[in-house]
Amino acid sequence: MQIYLVGGAVRDTLLGLTPKDMDWVVVGASEDQMLQQGFKKVGSDFPVFIHPKTKEEYALARTERKIFKGYNGFETKHSLDITLSQDLARRDLTINSIAMDNTGNIIDPFNGKLDIKNRILRHTTGAFCEDPLRVIRLARFKAQLSDFNFSIADDTKLLTRKIIDSGEMAHLKQERLGVEFCKSLHNPHIFFSTLSELECLNSTFPNINLRKLPYKEFFMSHNYLTASDDSRISTALFQHSVHEIKKLKIELCLSNNIYKQTLALSIIVKISQQNLSAVEILEYIKVSNTLRDSLLLENSIMNIKIIEKLNSAELNIKIDKTLAIIKTLKTTCYKTLITNSKEAKKTVYTAKLDIIKKYFKI
Repeated sequence: MQIYLVGGAVRDTLLGLTPKDMDWVVVGASEDQMLQQGFKKVGSDFPVFIHPKTKEEYALARTERKIFKGYNGFETKHSLDITLSQDLARRDLTINSIAMDNTGNIIDPFNGKLDIKNRILRHTTGAFCEDPLRVIRLARFKAQLSDFNFSIADDTKLLTRKIIDSGEMAHLKQERLGVEFCKSLHNPHIFFSTLSELECLNSTFPNINLRKLPYKEFFMSHNYLTASDDSRISTALFQHSVHEIKKLKIELCLSNNIYKQTLALSIIVKISQQNLSAVEILEYIKVSNTLRDSLLLENSIMNIKIIEKLNSAELNIKIDKTLAIIKTLKTTCYKTLITNSKEAKKTVYTAKLDIIKKYFKI
């Protein structure tokens, strides 16, 4: 039995990064041997085991063969005679097809180290075109490793064209697309613009408008990079319209919390950008749900701080006024204004409009 560190952990180590996930491949072992050593088997598609102490994943070396259309249309084979090179050959990119033994020795049958040195994203073998998700992963790695300015090899671009022309992209599940998007949060602009360059943005994320994404450098700011994933998604997408954000919730498999944050941020900025009537402003505020949800309002205030550099000084002043309106609407005691129970609803509504008119001098 031989055990090797593989994939992203080795790649990140060679890039001088601290690996986040440690994945291991085991060569020359059976399932029974793994179980006897205290490993717990997980997954049904192929043998993956959890280490009894570190809880890291250990997978038996395997090969894959495409037999059906789609991301899951693979037949996997694992046996004692499958070699490390065979296992590495099934991986997507050369920079992810490198292994390291327990002495730190690098095993690199596909010249991944050279591609790391030259900052090239290149397919490992021609089997790259068997998996349509690899087109999305290619864009994700370009975004994830954007600090290192990787480019895509020309021959790999040709293979992505082959995948797209085959119609295989239509078989991708929305959940998988959402996962890749979330892994691209280091710079979503690069993720989506790369998919556009590969000519598959409209087919995979039809409601993403590149012109409505913050500029590429925004995603390099300290405020963005140190924010939570929820805030990073919201500040990446907020410039889309309310209608588009509703569609992006499905397209990107956004959680309800992220969807609400994105929608609220979009509405607050929209109110501040446009010359709206007091009635329109109040209706938008109601849609934002910030009057009823105090935590959502707190998150909105935090997210607005992240996007401050995107806005002019004048717009930031108007945004502050919008937030002040929402806070005042939330804290005003309307009972003291009600003199006639039959007119209570109308009195409260009028009072809210007066608050808005006062702040915006409408």
